[in-house]
Amino acid sequence: MGGINESLNLKNSNTLINPIYIRRKYFIKMRSIQIRTQPEIELNQEFLLDTGTTYTLFHENIFKFFYFRVILEEFSKVVTAVGLKSENSKRNCFHFNISSTFQDQIKFLPSFYFHFENSTYEWKPENYLIPQYSPGNYFCIGIGIGKQNILGTTFFHNIQASFDLKNSQIFFTPANCSIENISN
Repeated sequence: MGGINESLNLKNSNTLINPIYIRRKYFIKMRSIQIRTQPEIELNQEFLLDTGTTYTLFHENIFKFFYFRVILEEFSKVVTAVGLKSENSKRNCFHFNISSTFQDQIKFLPSFYFHFENSTYEWKPENYLIPQYSPGNYFCIGIGIGKQNILGTTFFHNIQASFDLKNSQIFFTPANCSIENISN
């Protein structure tokens, strides 16, 4: 979170301003990460649960694992890297080598298996990829480097997360949050 961008003119009459309150933060311990049938990469690290962070962020050593083992090896089979970067982010964006729908393209990409203390969660490509519909067949990977491990919005996509604060637990239930499933 940063400061206020003065160029946005946030004090106009259409802007709703409300106080926010800082309370405790919520963390989950991740024992390891695995791709397909490869050996698990031991982590034993805490991850901040933060749906307000767009990307899922990893410490540099974990990010390097994703970048070199997944992006360079796995993705190179079906995508071509391109130099798309937004002005304020260092996103890795790619172009598919095949011409088809997003769902057809991503079926060739790997899932990650996050092994938590009591369960394993399959993080599918449709969750960690952000499609870019213009100029077509592009997507950006919703993973980045952070000073802290954070499970951000890309982690929570297609998950119904329920917090049981009394018992200090979080429940992840699969959900289909695609635009096709939203009714008026």
